[in-house]
Amino acid sequence: IQDGFASFNYTDGRLQFGSEVLVSEPEPITLQGSIPIALPFAEVSPSPDIEMTLVAEDEAMQALNILTNQVKLKQGTGKVRLNLSGTLQKPVATGTIQTDNAVFTTPLLPRPLTDVSIKADFAGDRVSVEQITGNYSQGNVRASGVLPLFEPLSPNDADRETPLQIVLEQIRTNLRG
Repeated sequence: IQDGFASFNYTDGRLQFGSEVLVSEPEPITLQGSIPIALPFAEVSPSPDIEMTLVAEDEAMQALNILTNQVKLKQGTGKVRLNLSGTLQKPVATGTIQTDNAVFTTPLLPRPLTDVSIKADFAGDRVSVEQITGNYSQGNVRASGVLPLFEPLSPNDADRETPLQIVLEQIRTNLRG
């Protein structure tokens, strides 16, 4: 991290925040939002609505690795823009994720996924994956479809017809468990 700042404000039962973290030139990671926090001494009951926006581009996306230990972005270019609205009990996600020539690692696989390209949209309570392509162990990986974020899709949801499907072609690996 090269530089960063954050600001916080608590008014009317809501925490407003904004931050920028410069991981590498030229674009910082930005996070801003407003969430309800009912403190015991507060005289106002906050609205349950949430608002958050996260933007990260290119090498700055690697800083998002702190959010999970299951998948790590090692290199690549791209952009993540995620907006959360709704409530904490029923969040609504909108935005996009796009990567090119990315390299991902996971403790679940002995080798990295390379040359990964992702085009996906956050759409309410799901991610609509237009395409994910990449290489793994002398083979190819492709994925597309819809992945629910917060709860399973209802039986009559049209997106049940297009679940996230992953295709592995000529993959060679030895998984030990």
